[in-house]
Amino acid sequence: MQNPIIIAGYQRSGTTLMNGLVCADPEANPLLGEATYFRYLVETYARGRQEYNRTTRFYFANPEAYVAFNRRVLQALLEQALALYAPSTRLVLKDPMLTRLVPLVYELVPTAHLLVMVRDPRDMVASLLEVERRSHTQGQQLRIEGAEARAREIGGAYAGILNCRTPGFADRVLFVRYEDLVRNPRETIDRIGQQTGASLDMVDPGHPAPRTRYELHSPQARKSPWYNALCGKPITDVRIGVGQETLDRAQLASVETHCGELMVRFGYTGSRDA
Repeated sequence: MQNPIIIAGYQRSGTTLMNGLVCADPEANPLLGEATYFRYLVETYARGRQEYNRTTRFYFANPEAYVAFNRRVLQALLEQALALYAPSTRLVLKDPMLTRLVPLVYELVPTAHLLVMVRDPRDMVASLLEVERRSHTQGQQLRIEGAEARAREIGGAYAGILNCRTPGFADRVLFVRYEDLVRNPRETIDRIGQQTGASLDMVDPGHPAPRTRYELHSPQARKSPWYNALCGKPITDVRIGVGQETLDRAQLASVETHCGELMVRFGYTGSRDA
């Protein structure tokens, strides 16, 4: 089993695009659904660590034994999943909700390549508001709604990664800006391949055609508020700047307030910098 590739990045940051490209590696598994169960196990580890001195300690000799146990659990899951897709030797998993957990993923799977998608948070918020509107037409309500709530959530999701000082962590993380991926796909894809060891030379940005175990554009998929018509299509930069085009001044100010660290770190110019 080669070192797994785990893809994170907040919702609407381009994680599905990234997932499809990396799964083009002939040694990788096909594009799968979200790695929700994997995330559940990481969340359970986080909860047990938080509660260690109060209750978790009764089951383990020491904190190191607790970490070692959870590493074995995650390793067993990864091996079980990869075995389903033989002869693939590289497992690629993706879940946007893993973003705030990436430092813990490193603790548990230190050999993993951690690809973190980043996008202008104004564009992420604008796209999420579109999802929100579609969900309302279907009589649904999302857990988090509104530009300010989303901006606060996005800023918090990346904070743990940006501020993680665990030795070796930075060497396993590759940040990929959505804008770089869609504007300079060949150069960015080559950088991803070099970092992860994935064989991506044959990826054609004009015809990505991801190998997948589910239908990206089925009638059922199209009914979802989260449906993205661009999935599996030629890579395009048409969605860059949608936030500044559609958000009002108050919404833009809110995003810049709550996502300021993220914007500065990755070169997104705010209205106050213009």
